[in-house]
Amino acid sequence: MKNRYLVQTIVKLNELKFSRPRKFDNVPVDTQVNRDACYTVETNKITQACSDDEELFHLFDEQVNSKKLYLNYNYGRDDYSRIMGVDKNRFAAIIKEYGGGNISTYLSNLRLEYSVGLLLSNENMSVKEIAVRSAFPNSATYYRLFKEKYGISPNTYRSNYKKI
Repeated sequence: MKNRYLVQTIVKLNELKFSRPRKFDNVPVDTQVNRDACYTVETNKITQACSDDEELFHLFDEQVNSKKLYLNYNYGRDDYSRIMGVDKNRFAAIIKEYGGGNISTYLSNLRLEYSVGLLLSNENMSVKEIAVRSAFPNSATYYRLFKEKYGISPNTYRSNYKKI
């Protein structure tokens, strides 16, 4: 029962994450948006929507997600900082502030979310193969991180999801 509840909660959170509106999705048509500076301009009124670093993170996050860059295990901090367009020290500070930790934690969370989709849509795929396709270095790391984040193993998650 507890595992089934966890699976339901994980599924709902993933649905919310992928269905949540982006920052500029609901901006009225008559509003101009300067995405680089993160400002909205409404008839002689300028409001700052977020900091420059936050906007950099959102643009970076959007690019990493849309291109699935997190699945390239060979990318390092230097590669990601070049993508963001800042030096590696500023990059580390931005990721820490808006990404929930360091670059490894950020990427692991994206990979875990991706693996949940694979677990649910590919019943015949082994957990080891899912770990490889989700860019984890090995299945032991994948099991450990999955259990840390979701509280149950990938196999238990998959079997409980089937019961929902």
